Amino acid sequence: MQHLNLFGCNNLTDDGLAHLTPLIALQHLNLSYCINVTDDGLAHLTPLTALQYLDLFGCNKLTDAGLARFKILAASLNLLINKDINKFS
Repeated sequence: MQHLNLFGCNNLTDDGLAHLTPLIALQHLNLSYCINVTDDGLAHLTPLTALQYLDLFGCNKLTDAGLARFKILAASLNLLINKDINKFS
């Protein structure tokens, strides 16, 4: 699987994101408006080394600190992150 759209999955939690780690070929992941995703859940995505695009728009439980930590953990990825520009700096 290369593309996964979970737009608006309100029941998706950090534990649910942990189940995505075997999807090593995943390139495009849409988590926009997954309102229960937090910084801890984002950390589960770091093993997805093929990931090129991650949509986090409307994930209001994410913080600047969590996104910064994810960027450090995923520093080797060529990753475009779409986020709510009013939420993150």
